[in-house]
Amino acid sequence: MQPEFMALGVGVVLAIVGFVLGQYLGRKSGSRVGLKAAAEADDRARDQARRHAQDTSLLQDNQQKLLELIVNLPETVNKMGAARSTSALCRICVRAMMDLAGAKRVGLFLAQGAPPKFKLEVFAGTPRPDKKVMFTIGEGKLGSLAELIGVRSQDELMLRPTVSSWADELFNPDMCISVRRHDKIYAFIAMDGVEKSDPMTRRIVQMLADIHAVSAEGLAILHKERAKADIDQLTGLFNRRHLDRRLAEEMARAQTYGLNLSVFLFDIDNFKHFNDTNGHQAG
Repeated sequence: MQPEFMALGVGVVLAIVGFVLGQYLGRKSGSRVGLKAAAEADDRARDQARRHAQDTSLLQDNQQKLLELIVNLPETVNKMGAARSTSALCRICVRAMMDLAGAKRVGLFLAQGAPPKFKLEVFAGTPRPDKKVMFTIGEGKLGSLAELIGVRSQDELMLRPTVSSWADELFNPDMCISVRRHDKIYAFIAMDGVEKSDPMTRRIVQMLADIHAVSAEGLAILHKERAKADIDQLTGLFNRRHLDRRLAEEMARAQTYGLNLSVFLFDIDNFKHFNDTNGHQAG
């Protein structure tokens, strides 16, 4: 065999061997790449499955809470309508809103005087304030928020007032609402640590605030009529009926807040002689 033919044969053999080795190594490399891609796709699928499971669980929890709220809402409304004192009405409203929004702290301030000054009437959560909490319209963040109409959530509460109040140190609200009666601010509610601020929750908060305002109006009328029944027409002083009712309310308040209650009784000597001498009106 001629040398050139031998060289050609060797070259062909080497080319064939190189082709076969290239195919083999390419398949091995491609297999590794394919396995890696498959593993990454599997990890992504697992992550998506976990996120889907978490979203499903969260949705189920929210649906369960919403169902419980719908079931309990009529009872809450009935309790608010049946409240016989402003404090009781405020406590029912605060508890309902706290459960609804999943808030850590809720404070309800009642407006007093003109221009209104807001005083903390009911507080739920920790830490409890150790002194009176008050603010006026326009004073600090809460004072600015109290002027707004409707439920305000976290993305709308980015106010940076130049002047702050002690109430601002106690509350940095995620949600708040001004309760209005006869186009005037009757109360202001601030909520911290809110877990739910979706549109449905905000609508129900607004509804509870409206019910609170209507119930407060009914209480105001009731108090006027009660005052007529609790006042002695001759002397203008409170009668025994008033004493019995107020004593029961104060005992309930003392039990709720763990406070002491004192009652003072005075026996004035010879008071009959004073009445006989100066008249019962003076007495």
